[in-house]
Amino acid sequence: MGQSMKQFTDGLLDKISVELTDIVFQYIENDKELLKQYLDLVANTGNLKVVNSNIAKAVSKRFDLKTNGKQEINPKSKLIQSYSDMSTLEGVIKSMEENLEDLKRKLEESYNNNDESNAEQLLEQQRLNKRIKKLQEDIKKKKEDLKKK
Repeated sequence: MGQSMKQFTDGLLDKISVELTDIVFQYIENDKELLKQYLDLVANTGNLKVVNSNIAKAVSKRFDLKTNGKQEINPKSKLIQSYSDMSTLEGVIKSMEENLEDLKRKLEESYNNNDESNAEQLLEQQRLNKRIKKLQEDIKKKKEDLKKK
């Protein structure tokens, strides 16, 4: 059975939202008037980073996107060298839950490979447990934020 319309549109919009900053800069590149205005802003401020950062923040604010903690270092736009992947709050939660599952797997592997208890391995297990607990708390808070919307 194929995916539902909601699954398709959610997946599509999640994918676009991650790349939205890059898409905006590509749009600037391909529009002569916007490119001129952009270059004037860069010249007037004397700071490319400030201009690009403000554009990225405006995109995030306008579309209510949050950074998901990942950095894209190969943008298609030539105006930027990198950008933060962005996502809806739901997408951020999904990414956090995937990270949580990865940490749980690492912890499980650590326990399974524990032939003898050594201090270094125990410390690693404690660190993983702390990261798991913190991530669980963060996910819970984000879900509460989502319910408030």
